[in-house]
Amino acid sequence: MERERGRAGGERHRLTWPLVLSCLALLAGRAAAQGVLFDFDAASPGAGLPLELTAGGITARLTATGAGFSIQRADVLGFTPAGFSGLCLYPNALTASDLRVDFSRKVTSFSILTAPEEFGCDTSATMRVTGYLDGAFAATSTTTAPVPGTWPTGTATLGAAKGFNAVVVHYETPPSCHDHGPVFMADVMTVTPLDESLFVPIVLSSAGAADALYTTELTLTNRGAADAILTLDYAPAFGGGAGQGTDLSAQASVAIENALLFDEIRTTQERSQTLSRRLVEVQEEERRAIARELHDETGQSLTGLLYSLRLLERGASGEGPAGQIHELERTVQEVLENLHRMAANLRPASLDHLGLEAALRQHLAGVERKTGLTVRFRARGLDGDRMPPMVEATLYRVVQEAMTNVVRHARATSVDVLAERKGEFVSVLIEDDGVGFDPAESGGTTHLGLIGMKERAETLGGTFVVESAPGAGTTVVVEVPCADPNPDRR
Repeated sequence: MERERGRAGGERHRLTWPLVLSCLALLAGRAAAQGVLFDFDAASPGAGLPLELTAGGITARLTATGAGFSIQRADVLGFTPAGFSGLCLYPNALTASDLRVDFSRKVTSFSILTAPEEFGCDTSATMRVTGYLDGAFAATSTTTAPVPGTWPTGTATLGAAKGFNAVVVHYETPPSCHDHGPVFMADVMTVTPLDESLFVPIVLSSAGAADALYTTELTLTNRGAADAILTLDYAPAFGGGAGQGTDLSAQASVAIENALLFDEIRTTQERSQTLSRRLVEVQEEERRAIARELHDETGQSLTGLLYSLRLLERGASGEGPAGQIHELERTVQEVLENLHRMAANLRPASLDHLGLEAALRQHLAGVERKTGLTVRFRARGLDGDRMPPMVEATLYRVVQEAMTNVVRHARATSVDVLAERKGEFVSVLIEDDGVGFDPAESGGTTHLGLIGMKERAETLGGTFVVESAPGAGTTVVVEVPCADPNPDRR
């Protein structure tokens, strides 16, 4: 590294071109990831799917369609397919089944040893591997068994530079002689994890003209977002000439420093998002505890007091004492109802016991009953497996806050609410026919509810969109991943 005297007499550092290349080569070398091997010998014989295997800090969760697979000895048929050994995946029935593997982190390559059943056919089978990133299509490839045979062996592979975290292995084209569903055996899997923390080497390109500008791209992969690409334009530094005074090494030095700062900012943002998510979790836990305390302790005490007052009223003589006791009963009854309402607002029991759809129906019915609004609620895809508590609580709070805004500010007559789960994502839409507002002016303290909804969605890695205009009503859409935001903490 060279030192130069600045105009104000101070010192500044700049990277020379060879040192830039050395730094980038070092970064590229550090970014090279090693393959991780998953061997079914680590599983228990006879175990079925779903099945989880862990290797190299990555967890692979295997599931299947149809009759599925189970762990069996590779020689279960009386012979062992080429390359197979120990334990392997074996089909449970002669019906088509796809194998799905979900990984706990992104990978850039995947391979699996397969043996499709052909039973002496003279044509080869084709296997297809399709990769997905957070539920969206990432890449696909096909592999044809090299030599036809009873259970010919081949390696099905897939690669994608941007990475993927799930694959589906499918018996694409069975031979024409098949008289039953396409089935296959599988053995060891290998993946290459995506290194998301460093740079890739720079790339130089030129139009070929003597005075053309070269372009340098320095790419920093950003976890969970698009790649950040820093582009440098500079005149060729090899040969001199007028107009070629741009200092490539200085630009590259600044680019690297900016990229490192970008990485630091990203890390800080991730840490802040984790802390925000944990804060929301703690708040929900406190809400749940307070609601339970109000219902179980204070509520029961008031119920006991109400019962005692009724017994006292029955034994009282004269209209005066009886009337006073009746007033006390009514007061206690009102306090008890308010207490139950407070507990439900803090944390509805239906959200914990019945799930998001039931909790939203209960809340929206209460809003409709109290305000006279016409509320139309629809749910799609929520009748399957429960989502993580954090996801359900976040969407419930978004709808709760949105309905509060409608009641307080919108002057609406009707509201439509849609909750829908599609693949790896779930969304809620709240649309009213109220007076609307200008979203460009929603950054102040008068719209803290919108800010809170946006922060809740982003805490889970989701999106928040609000569409409105004066006199045109308001639409709020929130979409978040269905996955558990804290898979390591149960």
